[in-house]
Amino acid sequence: MVQQSFVGWMLSSLGLFSLLIPLATLISLAMILTLLMRSRGSMSAAAVILLVPVPFLLGMIACFNGAIEAFQVIAQSTVSPKPADLADGISTSLMGMMAGLLFTVPTLLVAILGCFYRAMTARPVEVHAEDF
Repeated sequence: MVQQSFVGWMLSSLGLFSLLIPLATLISLAMILTLLMRSRGSMSAAAVILLVPVPFLLGMIACFNGAIEAFQVIAQSTVSPKPADLADGISTSLMGMMAGLLFTVPTLLVAILGCFYRAMTARPVEVHAEDF
């Protein structure tokens, strides 16, 4: 039996998600950076926070996809399935969640640091008594 590298095994177990999760991360990072640099509204931090979990959500979809594959093997088998038969679905499930979590970390760090920088460099708001 030929040994496969960890990266090769990870890419083969994720399938299409090995492209979708990094692509979603790049798009999220670009949108977060654009919002942090260009927007001036008070709701920009909320918009940034909405973009952070996109890679994680794709990882969850991959996780559910792998779990469904594993259960389909069980459901379609007339005899007790071998562990090797279930391994593809289980590896997709575990690697999808791991990839989603790993790719969410950079978006979260950029969002936190960007929002912190904007908060520290913002001009103070003047409050007048007649505003109340």
